[in-house]
Amino acid sequence: NLSALCDEGVLFTECYANSFRTDRGLVCLLSGYPSFPQISVMKSPVKSQSLPAIAGSLAAAGYDNTFFYGGDINFTNMKSYLYSGGYNKRYADSDFPLAAQKTHRWGVNDDILFDSLYTLVGRQPHDKPWHITCLTLSSHEPWTVPHNSIPDDEIANAFAYTDSCFGQFIGKLKESPLWDNLLIVCVPDHAVVRYPRGTEQTDRSRNRIP
Repeated sequence: NLSALCDEGVLFTECYANSFRTDRGLVCLLSGYPSFPQISVMKSPVKSQSLPAIAGSLAAAGYDNTFFYGGDINFTNMKSYLYSGGYNKRYADSDFPLAAQKTHRWGVNDDILFDSLYTLVGRQPHDKPWHITCLTLSSHEPWTVPHNSIPDDEIANAFAYTDSCFGQFIGKLKESPLWDNLLIVCVPDHAVVRYPRGTEQTDRSRNRIP
């Protein structure tokens, strides 16, 4: 699905992840701030609350900003960082039905997440601009997902699952009035350590992301 969308959208082919974990990669993406090998800036409120962020810039331009995630938003001081960065609304695992909250080790599986995201998009105001950042989690270890298209590679299979969920989400949007005047930006925040197998940390392709 991602490959098909690349053909009909705009693809940046020289984009590279700036770290190896989500708490670091998010700061790189949302604040344009570099990561460090042994320090997570997100975990330091003194520093993270002073960073610029895309949500803050959009808020200044009149946007309503929402962060949508199926995991623990308090993990690695994420909630504090998002609040300081300008997200006036934040949804996480506790906002989902109890049965959905533990469908993955880290929280809510991506099929449930994207179904809920579609509903959230449909509830956005019509009289002002809005922006939603959605963070997925099924393409993380332990790679256990309700999908089995690549049985001999659990990591690739987990990403195939997220890809299928994302594709279904886009398909529903295209068939609805929500698709008009909508911009979707899809970007990974980090790669997988030593994957594909044999890939060294210094390999340039290891951190290359679409």
